[in-house]
Amino acid sequence: MKLSIVVTADKYDELLALSLSRNLKSLPEAEFIFVGYGDHSGTVCANLYDHFRDKVKYYSSKSCNSNESKNIGIRRASGDFIISMDSDLIFTPELVSVLKSGMVRQGVMYRTTRIEIKNDHRYVLFPIPKKSIVCESSGLPSDFLLIDRHLWAHTKGYCETGQVVNTGDFLVWTLLRRGIHIELLGKVVHWNHSEENLVEDFKNNRWRTNGDLWGFPSAKEIIKNNIKYLE
Repeated sequence: MKLSIVVTADKYDELLALSLSRNLKSLPEAEFIFVGYGDHSGTVCANLYDHFRDKVKYYSSKSCNSNESKNIGIRRASGDFIISMDSDLIFTPELVSVLKSGMVRQGVMYRTTRIEIKNDHRYVLFPIPKKSIVCESSGLPSDFLLIDRHLWAHTKGYCETGQVVNTGDFLVWTLLRRGIHIELLGKVVHWNHSEENLVEDFKNNRWRTNGDLWGFPSAKEIIKNNIKYLE
């Protein structure tokens, strides 16, 4: 099984670098794709390249938003299975074992639960000391999604249009409505911090199809210093 991992962010910080470093060491054979978005996207990519060089594929788009950046990475991934995940998550050893085993199936949506640790405990040890753990939570559906590339193509990724508030939740709800089975794959570690409580009445929304141009497959890509800038 070839695995691609898509991470996106609009700023560079310590947690992004720590998470990417740990996950790269855990899954060195996976394809890692980072997509920076917003005004500082190029700087974020350049900072990461200084750390990780060609271990990661870098894309930058100033004009795209969070959902579009996820789709940019998913559309350019070459793996049979593609993970779309937040930038501040670390795979647990148990989850790494499952991913390396290749025991995942097409047509299934995989999620994880989160081990929330104290925000000032930056170095993550396994097993995690009890004093570091705040709680375990289901997190947000947009935190971690593993889906085969054909199902990503069928759904056309995250919604790029309309006024859906939490499109990660909306994507999961839509797949469930279409009869796609959801399974928990394992656990990830997340530094505990406050998150905006987004509420959306999904039942009163229709799924907005992005069309065949989701993820901007025809966008012009200019390569500078090993970073692909989308125009």
